[in-house]
Amino acid sequence: MKIISWGESTIEMADSMSISELAVKQYVKTAMKKLGAQNRSHAIGELFRRGIIT
Repeated sequence: MKIISWGESTIEMADSMSISELAVKQYVKTAMKKLGAQNRSHAIGELFRRGIIT
């Protein structure tokens, strides 16, 4: 999720981690569900609010 906060796209993240776009999307979807976030921006805001990323 930290990489998303830097503005990287799903494709860029998949390339840098050598995994599929689908795997990245599933990871993000799972993280959003755990955070109770409605979208990626909301998830990043929650992570900052909770002090998980700075």
